[in-house]
Amino acid sequence: MYGINDVFDYASDLRNPRKGVVEGAVLGRVMHRTTLIAAAVTNVPFLIYLAVVGNPLSWAVLAVSVFAVLAYSAPGLRFKERHCLDSITSSTHFVSPPPSHWHWQGRYGTRSSWPCWVRSFYAA
Repeated sequence: MYGINDVFDYASDLRNPRKGVVEGAVLGRVMHRTTLIAAAVTNVPFLIYLAVVGNPLSWAVLAVSVFAVLAYSAPGLRFKERHCLDSITSSTHFVSPPPSHWHWQGRYGTRSSWPCWVRSFYAA
């Protein structure tokens, strides 16, 4: 999320007087392509693996999570600029890993869900 957000927020980051001081650096244009490739290379293999070992319900949860990450700052969507959608998409990528983990472990809705939630939240 953060790599693609840095790429897609480039124009607004240039206008932000806090960038480079309090709120981090501005990712230079020369790094945009590399950042997007790195995001794909480091995520796609895991997404494929999770799809293979998952089930339809875990695929749905994973799809919602990935969509939220992309929709947050991707051109054409930029939910971060839309009232309420910004909070929904931002929070979705934080809360979606535990339910995904429960479905992959076959523990959704059981007493052992709580330890899975804690483990998946901190491992995600």
